[in-house]
Amino acid sequence: MPQDTRPLPFMVDGRPYYTLSSYDPVRIEVYVPQVTDEDVSYALDSMVASLGGTASDLDDPQWLQAHFHGARDLAQLRSAVRSQVSASNNLAVRDQVISQTLAALAARLVQRVPDADVERTREQIRSQADARLRDQGRSLEEHEGELSPLAGLIDEEALSATEQAAALDALATKRALEVEDDELPDLLGADPEEARRLVGQAREAGTLDEVRRLALRNKACRLAVSEASVEWHRESDREAAERVAQMRAARAARAPQGGAARTDNARGDAGLRLV
Repeated sequence: MPQDTRPLPFMVDGRPYYTLSSYDPVRIEVYVPQVTDEDVSYALDSMVASLGGTASDLDDPQWLQAHFHGARDLAQLRSAVRSQVSASNNLAVRDQVISQTLAALAARLVQRVPDADVERTREQIRSQADARLRDQGRSLEEHEGELSPLAGLIDEEALSATEQAAALDALATKRALEVEDDELPDLLGADPEEARRLVGQAREAGTLDEVRRLALRNKACRLAVSEASVEWHRESDREAAERVAQMRAARAARAPQGGAARTDNARGDAGLRLV
C-alpha cells in the first residue's frame, strides 16, 4: 500500500479537525438486482434444503403446511418468497447507497487519519466479532488461526471506517449540524425509553460526548445520502441469469460430497409465516 502523504489534522478542543476537498453532493452508481423466477426458486430451494427436504416435497401439501405455516399451495408459497427476496434486495440497495456515499465522502478527506484512531477502530471491530462468537459459545481466541488470513481485510475495514467517520465529522462541521435532545432516539436507532437509558449510562460513564458525536455522524450521513446524485444500474435479464447461476455453482461447491448440507432449524420450519 502506498504511503499516505496527506497531513495529519489539527487538533481543536482536543479533537481532530478534518476538511474535505469538496462539499458538493457525491455522485455514485448503484446496482439494482431484479427478482426473477430463478431467484425465487433458488431461495425456495435453500429453505427446503435447510429443512432436510427435497424439491419433490414441495408437491406434498401436508409437508408444505407442516414446514411453511399458512401455505395453501406452492403458488402462494412462491409469492411469499418473492416478497421476501424483494424486501431483502431493497435493503441491499439501500446499503449500497449508504456505503458508496460514505466511500465517496472519505475519498475527499484532505487529512489522513492518525494510526492510533485506526487501531482503536480495529480493536472495536475485533471486540464486536468476539461478542458475536461468545453469543454462540465460542471466542475469538479459539479461531485466531482461522482469522489470521483475514487480518488484512480487518485492517482495511478499520481504516475505511475511521476515514468515513472523519469525513462525516468534516461534513457536520461545514454544514453546522447540531443534534437536539429530541432527535437522539431516531438518530441512535432506539425508542425514546431506550435512548434515555443509553444517554443515562453514557453520562455516568463520561462518554456522553461520544454518543452525541455518533448521533451527529448519523445525521451527517443522512444528509449526504439525501443529497447524493445516484445513477441506477438496473440488472438485465442476462445479468440476473448469470448471477443466479453463479450462486448455484457456489452453493454446489460448498456442499459436502454425497449431497447438499442440511442446516438444522431448531423450530422445524423455515421461519416464513403466510397470512
